[in-house]
Amino acid sequence: MTGEEADQVLTGVWEVPAARGVPEELLRVLDTYVRLLLASGHSLHRSDLVQTLSRMPRQVILPWEAD
Repeated sequence: MTGEEADQVLTGVWEVPAARGVPEELLRVLDTYVRLLLASGHSLHRSDLVQTLSRMPRQVILPWEAD
């Protein structure tokens, strides 16, 4: 899948999570991860996603996990 095709497929996909307060930093990481999957043709593996998220510079607190 090309970058343009990924742009079309992912149009608006992050709007609802953003509106629900999911941090921009997390959305950027997820967007990059999904685009890599689409470009490579690989399927999502939970362990790969966990490893990707563990590389984030700081722990992200989701709105529904905040005190």
